[in-house]
Amino acid sequence: TRVDSHKLSVAPMLDCTDSHFRRLVRLVSRRVHLWTEMVHQDAVIHAHETQPSLLSHGDEEHPLTVQLGGASPERLARAAAICVDEYGYDEVNLNCGCPSAKVVAKPELDKRFGAALMLDGDLVGECLRRMKEAVDVPVTLKHRLGVRASRRDTEEANARDSYDFVSSFVDDVHSASGVDHFVVHARCAVLERAGCARRAVLARGARARCSRAVLARGALARCAVLARGARARCAVLAL
Repeated sequence: TRVDSHKLSVAPMLDCTDSHFRRLVRLVSRRVHLWTEMVHQDAVIHAHETQPSLLSHGDEEHPLTVQLGGASPERLARAAAICVDEYGYDEVNLNCGCPSAKVVAKPELDKRFGAALMLDGDLVGECLRRMKEAVDVPVTLKHRLGVRASRRDTEEANARDSYDFVSSFVDDVHSASGVDHFVVHARCAVLERAGCARRAVLARGARARCSRAVLARGALARCAVLARGARARCAVLAL
């Protein structure tokens, strides 16, 4: 079943959105779009045969998106193919929003992923391009409105937490990969800490990109305001 609507989605949540939780949500709504927890590219590649429960799901859970974490175009493509060909997921999403120290502060630069990837739009574009080539279902990106190393108000930090930064990031990724569905966590990512909501920036960006799907994550009340500001271009990613 191809995904054709994201009017209401349940956000990927660590230690929460497993198959048991998703089946419970499906009892509440037949139409809500469900997501897995984020699964690392290497976990998919190495553990899917020995630990099939890592990716297993019931037929009633569709439509269902698997969210992948990682920073290797080749390995993300392999993981995406496994998820779609062997498990039948409807959509594959790349996480560029997680600010956890376990994700963004690894000593090896090539192993950092999540929100840290927003600092390298070229790499994100290549990852998504390879993933799209590997599967025949939609590939999407989840990202923040900006990224800061800390909350300190510096010129460099402000430059990466602005409309111009996220606009350029989205344009570059779209041009490099062809991906046209962007899931926006409407906060800047303060690496290793919680971010700050930037609803006005999201609404402005959604208006400017009417040809691309924009999905906003946040509480229902906040996203209702966002949707009005973006002329209903924003759907809701519910917590």
